[in-house]
Amino acid sequence: MSPGATSDDKIHSSIDHILGQYGTITEKRDGENLSMNNIELWARSIDSTGGNLRSRALQLHSQIKYDIPDGMIICGENLQYEHSLGYKNLKSVFEVFAIFYEGRKLKLVETLEWCTLLGLTHVPVMYHGIITEKVIWDTIKSIDTSVQEGFVVSADGFNSEDYTEMTAKYVRAGHVTTDEHWKKNPKENTFI
Repeated sequence: MSPGATSDDKIHSSIDHILGQYGTITEKRDGENLSMNNIELWARSIDSTGGNLRSRALQLHSQIKYDIPDGMIICGENLQYEHSLGYKNLKSVFEVFAIFYEGRKLKLVETLEWCTLLGLTHVPVMYHGIITEKVIWDTIKSIDTSVQEGFVVSADGFNSEDYTEMTAKYVRAGHVTTDEHWKKNPKENTFI
């Protein structure tokens, strides 16, 4: 269903298991996937490198890490640098898309509460309610591919090990528009 799927993506043959569930559709931001807990911050894998390309996210983490409870992992997008899309007037360098606590992905309302408590920004929410085919098709039609990479649909709250089953993404066709990896010639997004 996602025209921007690549060979390393896990493809759902169906999302029937998400349909009819209470859930959320959020904008898929074009950044570097980062996770943090109360000790460290990492990209995709805990042994990844990034150095100064994560300077603002590392600074944010150093300000909030002591307020993150044991057992919590906050996942989001590092938007310090442009990837295929450039963003203007962002509120934060790091936008949260999920929070896991003691083996569960939190519901949207809980995630937003933690974002408020920690002073974090959440990715834009496009829909929250019962997930139906009509809702998904309406969301596909609403995407402006010149400024949006796509969206992520997710059931609202579930066990961490069910993440792959309970979450799916839709990415625009040709979402990678550059021949060169963003790290080769980093250009910063703009912030308010």
